[in-house]
Amino acid sequence: AVMIGIIISSRVNDTRVAQQLGGAVVIPVVALSIGQVTGFLLLNLNLMLIASVVALVLDAVALWVAVVLFERERILTRWK
Repeated sequence: AVMIGIIISSRVNDTRVAQQLGGAVVIPVVALSIGQVTGFLLLNLNLMLIASVVALVLDAVALWVAVVLFERERILTRWK
């Protein structure tokens, strides 16, 4: 979530837009929680291991994208 926030904030022109788009990051977590509570999704050890590996890969990709896109000087001069 932090990496996604960095990517979003480095691409938008306004802090309010960055905050609103960053709030959308929690939607998949809420969807998983609702699926678990309603019984649609049953979490077990195998599913948690698969989800952990997927999260690890997504984190690595998000870190790489954030490093490539982050331009501190441009952000400091662009935001008002």
